[in-house]
Amino acid sequence: MSDITIKQAQENDIPTIEGILRDTVNWLNEMGQPLWSADEVTWDKLSGNPQTGAHYISGNYKASDFYIAYLGGAPAGCMALIDYDPSFWPDVKKGESLFIHKLAVTKAARRSGVSDALMDFFKERGKDRGVKALRLDTDASRKKTRAFYERHGFVLVNTRMLGPFDVAFYVYDLPKLTCDRNENGRAVTVNTPNAETVAALLEAERIVKDPSVRRYSDVEEALRELRKS
Repeated sequence: MSDITIKQAQENDIPTIEGILRDTVNWLNEMGQPLWSADEVTWDKLSGNPQTGAHYISGNYKASDFYIAYLGGAPAGCMALIDYDPSFWPDVKKGESLFIHKLAVTKAARRSGVSDALMDFFKERGKDRGVKALRLDTDASRKKTRAFYERHGFVLVNTRMLGPFDVAFYVYDLPKLTCDRNENGRAVTVNTPNAETVAALLEAERIVKDPSVRRYSDVEEALRELRKS
């Protein structure tokens, strides 16, 4: 996947997003596995107010919500990442999770690793933002799609009817992290110390505070004392 690059979309990338989604609509129709209609992936629909479409609930996307994958410099896939999704996940507060929608790969990029690269990028963005979990939903009848998500570590947490469709809901819990900020003010994440590390730090602190423990001025002096014993 070394020739795959992923970039956040800007306003001038809207035609590219529409093109990727239309291409996906067309080849899924050719396979007899329709997902969206051509009308549903126009920017007017994607950026409009949330509404019930033929196959999904869409709307209120900004260009910056989308990320575009390029394969050898050519647009090959896209996805939208948002931090609030009350239509599908009404009980999840804004900013607690990151949600993926409109994951699409062009026909020319099938089996090229683009979809895997997008999912890996999704996980990295979740870590960067310091959210607790990644969430997604999909048509419960699409076994291959569900297997793809499960291969990436997503766990089925619920299925329920949403309009006329049976929807499967998946969650990927991110490792527990502590959040800090670097010198530029950007959020960075650090692995939370495990119990053994915490115990070692506490023991080191105890030793430092213990007045009966001899202090050494440098490492060489400490080594000389060790050699005597």
